[in-house]
Order: sequence, then C-alpha cells, then structure tokens
Amino acid sequence: MILAILVILILLNFLLGFYNKKKNTLLFINFVFILIFMSGYAEGVDIFAYKYNYELFAEGKEMMFDDIGYVVLSKLCVNLNLTFWGFKFLATFLALLLLFSGIKRLHVNPHFVLACYMSYQMMMDTIQYRNFLGWCILFFSFPFLFENTRKGNVKYIIGVIISALFHSALLANLLFILIGKKSIIRFMRNTIIFVGVVLSVLTLLNNYRVPFIDIVINMFSLDYVGGYTNEAASGPHGVSYLLSIITVIAEITFFGYQFRIYKPDEKAKNLFNIDKLSVLFLPLCIMSFQFYRLIRNIKLLSLCGVDWCYQKNLRSSNHRRIVLAFCIVFLGFWIYSDFFRFVTLNNMRTLFDNNIYWSVKYKELGQWIR
Repeated sequence: MILAILVILILLNFLLGFYNKKKNTLLFINFVFILIFMSGYAEGVDIFAYKYNYELFAEGKEMMFDDIGYVVLSKLCVNLNLTFWGFKFLATFLALLLLFSGIKRLHVNPHFVLACYMSYQMMMDTIQYRNFLGWCILFFSFPFLFENTRKGNVKYIIGVIISALFHSALLANLLFILIGKKSIIRFMRNTIIFVGVVLSVLTLLNNYRVPFIDIVINMFSLDYVGGYTNEAASGPHGVSYLLSIITVIAEITFFGYQFRIYKPDEKAKNLFNIDKLSVLFLPLCIMSFQFYRLIRNIKLLSLCGVDWCYQKNLRSSNHRRIVLAFCIVFLGFWIYSDFFRFVTLNNMRTLFDNNIYWSVKYKELGQWIR
C-alpha cells in the first residue's frame, strides 16, 4: 500500500515536471509523505543506535556520537520532554523545510527534483539519518554559493560547517567554493580535477588505497576516517567504486554536450563545475564503499542541472528525449546499485514494513511526549 502511494506520487511529480507545471497541493502532500516516511522508520541497525543513544542522553548519560550538532539538537528535544520519536519528527520536519526551501531557491521545477529524490535518495537518507540532517543544511546553503559573491561564499562556508556538525564527511563540500570565474580559481579547479584523475589511477594501482592516506590520517588524528578506509570498495560490494566513476563521467559528458547546444547561464555553469570538482572524491570512493555518499550527496544538484537542460529543450522533441533518456538511465543505475547491489532489496523492504505510523506492532511507540 505505502509502496503504491510512493509510486503514484513519483509518477504524478514526473508528469508535472514533464509539462513544467507546479501544484502547491501536491508539494504539500510530498512534504507530508516524506516526513511521515522518514520520521517513522523503526527498524535497522542505524535506527537502533540512534534510539539507544537518545535514551542514554535522556537518562543523563553521554551519547556515543561525537557530532556536536546532532548532540545539541538531541539535548534540546530531551529538554522539551520529547521521546525519541518526537525528536525524530521535529528534526525531520526542520530538515525538510530546508530541503524544500533550497529547491525553491534554485529555481528549478520542484516536482521533477522531488520525483527524482523520492525514487532512491529518500530511502538512503532514511537509513543514514545524521547524514540526511546535515545534507539538508548543505543543500539549503548551495544557492548562497551560486550567488558568486564574497558574502554568498561566506554564507555557504558557514552552512557547510554547520552541516558538518551533524556528519563530518560533509565538510568535504568546502571544495565547491572553487566554482568561481576568476582565472586563479579556474586554474585551481583544473589542477584539482587533474589531481583527482591521477590519484584515482594511483589508488587503483595501489591495491585500492589512496597513496599516503595513512600518513594524513595519523598527522591530523583523523581516526574516524581510518575506520572508513578498512572496507575496500572492491571487497564485499564488488567493484562498487564504478558507481561513482561512471556517474561522474556520465554527468560531465552529458552536460558538456548540452552546453554545446544551449549557452549555459551562471547556475548551469556552477552545477557543471561542481560535477567536475567531484572528481577529487573518486580516489576515496575507490578506497572505501563508505565514501560513495560524497558523490550521492550532490546527485540532487546534478538532477537540478538535468532539469535546466530539459527546460531548455522544451521546443526540441529530439533533444528533450535525450535528456529524458539520460534521466531514466541515471536513476535506474542508482536504484539498481543502491537497492539491489549494496543495501539489498530485503533491507529496502523494511523501510515500508516497519514504520510507527502504519505498522500495527509499533503503535505503542508513536508517542512524542514523555
């Protein structure tokens, strides 16, 4: 039933995106559905850890998480006498406000972007909850970066720092400050892209280890990063790094082709530069499956770029078909990789079967106030 509702919402949003229409009623329904779906999820190792730590905190004990933003938000909700489910509802509500606001400020068709989001990333964000909270803050901050002003850059940097208080991996998005137009910025950007390509090759040749990574970890006491590097991307998940590599190459090729047909505006150029800069993340993705979230976190931005290309091609049916074909293949590739190869379909089913708002066995858990 819930899966059927999700599929209907995705199709309706894609339909409105196809005709470049906007319906506030459907946007509200999207918001409510995502809020209930994400805040009510009640199974899985991650959610058990979040709930256990929140209850520890409510008893006056220390959390096992070191992310200051998450700890402060938890403390606030404990002081408000909220249960874990009340905390999760409030946190998800605030995060979605930032996400929807960010989509609006990017001036893209919200239905197209939300259809893509609900197709795969929503499920992964439900599982990786701290990353989701930080990512929504990050996504809200990107329009500041696209202003291409010093004031906008400062706001973006502040946004990245705040997002990293919920998940430290999001600090890597400071890299995108180099999307500007100045010649020195362009030189630095091209240098970083070159370094990313070279490091990717060296990592593949170095038994899937980024050269000198252990020295960097020890030098800056990045022990938590060291824990991520122990799971090679070529190990239990096969050659999972190909997901990130193929995605980045496909996006750069696609946008490069589109920009030869239509002159890109500043927003499109910024989105394209972010895709190019993400090449620097590829060595980490090759080294460990855990780092693929660095690429996944910016995919919704890439899909905003796809929407830009689609709107530019509204008068050309042939070019529009190319954009739609790319979008379908892109989403299909990520859905297959996430749901069938990495997380597995059985684990995905728990998202639909185990929710405090519609699963009978969790009815007693749906209390927000202690």
